Amino acid sequence: MILTSLTLENVGLYKGKNVLDLRPKEGKNIVLFGGKNGTGKTTLLESVKLCLYGNNIYGYTKKQYEEFIKKLIHKGEKSAQVTLEFIYFSLESHDTYKVVRKWDLGKRFKEEFLLYKNGEIYKEIPREQWQEFISDIIPPSLVNFFFFDGEKIEKLAEDFSEVEFVNDVKSLLGVTVIDTLRTSLDILRKRYINQEDVSEEISQKLQELEEKRKTLEKELEKKLQSLADIENKKQVLERKLKTAEREFIEKGGEAFRSYERNKTRKEFLESEIEKIKNEIRELASKDLPLATGMDLVEELLVQLEMEKEIKRINFEKEILQNKLKELENILTPLSLDKEVLEKIRNLFSVNKEIKSDIILDLSEKENKTVEVVIQNLKTNTLGKAKNLFLKLENLEEELLEVESALQNVPEEEFIKPYLEKLSRLERKRMEYETIRKCLEEEIRKLEKEKNKVEKEIEKLESFIKQKMKKRMVIHIIEKSQKVIDRFRKEFVKRKIKILEKEILDAFYKLKRKENFIRDLHINPETFEITLFDVNNRKIPIDRLSSGERQIFAISFLWGLARASGKKLPVIIDTPLGRLDNEHRENLAKNYFPHISHQVIILSTDVEVDKELFEMLRTHISHSYQLVYDEDCMCTKVHKGYFWN
Repeated sequence: MILTSLTLENVGLYKGKNVLDLRPKEGKNIVLFGGKNGTGKTTLLESVKLCLYGNNIYGYTKKQYEEFIKKLIHKGEKSAQVTLEFIYFSLESHDTYKVVRKWDLGKRFKEEFLLYKNGEIYKEIPREQWQEFISDIIPPSLVNFFFFDGEKIEKLAEDFSEVEFVNDVKSLLGVTVIDTLRTSLDILRKRYINQEDVSEEISQKLQELEEKRKTLEKELEKKLQSLADIENKKQVLERKLKTAEREFIEKGGEAFRSYERNKTRKEFLESEIEKIKNEIRELASKDLPLATGMDLVEELLVQLEMEKEIKRINFEKEILQNKLKELENILTPLSLDKEVLEKIRNLFSVNKEIKSDIILDLSEKENKTVEVVIQNLKTNTLGKAKNLFLKLENLEEELLEVESALQNVPEEEFIKPYLEKLSRLERKRMEYETIRKCLEEEIRKLEKEKNKVEKEIEKLESFIKQKMKKRMVIHIIEKSQKVIDRFRKEFVKRKIKILEKEILDAFYKLKRKENFIRDLHINPETFEITLFDVNNRKIPIDRLSSGERQIFAISFLWGLARASGKKLPVIIDTPLGRLDNEHRENLAKNYFPHISHQVIILSTDVEVDKELFEMLRTHISHSYQLVYDEDCMCTKVHKGYFWN
């Protein structure tokens, strides 16, 4: 399918007739619209959807839809029209269709829907079936995956479990058709039950229970909506709280909060410092002073060793001389030769001499005492002193930091407005949390009551089934429902496998971090998404950065579009608003040129700037610039982009 033109007449800011050529040139898939904020870019996207589906895409009441169209029509005008032309390719041929939707604000609101095929009013099917025909070509359930804006991406990035989104995914997978079939069978089953000959009392009771269930469902729906509203308010409040907290910290609020803690810490540190100083003084009163002259202490040890050696040698010498005298007394009567006697004397002589004097002349006991004192000084006193001085130094540094923090505490009058704002928001959060808990409790009670009613209904229906004549039909229906349930489970599982692969492939094309996400899993019951890293560990989606979540959301939409199997154009309104340059460039290279055979981009000059325009140039078929004219208070369409 290729969109060939879009014509707006008195729609939004577009006054008069505005014809836009959407047909891409051969080999180029992008048609680029540029416009500042408020020039009507989103009107183009909404006009395409409105032309194709009318109120079916919005689900307004009749009165709400009339008010919506009145606001959409250009100010001062009484009628408007949107015309969309496209070529649809089937297996047999390709045909040109024109869809026209007109509105008239005369005496009564009037909408007219027209369908043309190859230039003539479409007559192959009744007029009443035209809308269904268009919905078959472009199913409304798929439109959000092909026609979307930046806000859709941001919303999806914030909450992948959104009910509307999950329903769209179900419809894409074909689950909605299966569920509709099962619901239809259930309605048929109940119809057969109600047709049976059952006592009026039981029928009345069953009707009352059905009414009660409907009432409970409506009440439950209201409470769930209230819970969703309070959750949204809470999220907005959380963002305000973060901003207020940041302002409070920037103004010195953290120091203000820490004042009492730092004051107590200062007193503790001062006390600890004094204790350590006392310990150092105690060491100084004992043998620590010796540590100041360790060189002398080492010399003392050397001197002591030398004196011990001198005394040992002198002692040995004295013993040998005494023995020599005794030997001489024995040998003298023997009249030995003098040379022999000299040799004997030499044997008893001690030649070793130490050139040092005995200065200290300590006894052996005194010597040991001195050695013990010096050894204790080395092993205990010095080590303990070093540890004390190191601890003292660390404590004094911390004390300086604490004193500095105390000096930087802002005045209470200065910080008070920020603190009060923060307190107000905290109180509001507590209020929301209380409301949330109350709503959850009410919902729990309603669900409990609803389950109770449903069990009573089930009992009555079971009793009625025993009495009815058409049991076989109901049996077949119930059996069919079980088959459908099994089929649905297997069908969803297989479809989800395809969807997971398409989404992951799309993400790999767009994410700059290689192997950041290795795998993903979609729960076939809840459709909850779980991401896994290279080590097969779960990655919570809320831990991804804002940019990463948006890239994943875009990948998700791309994967869904590919999984649908439909070859449809893609229209994107302001998709790059909150992405950094690297992500934007990655989308320009790997996303826009490849997502579809026809891509219509609605952008500001900030999103698709000069650099991005040059990157896309080879893929751009043609471009338009939307310019707001103050004189006519309307938007005018010019060919070319902002600087092209």
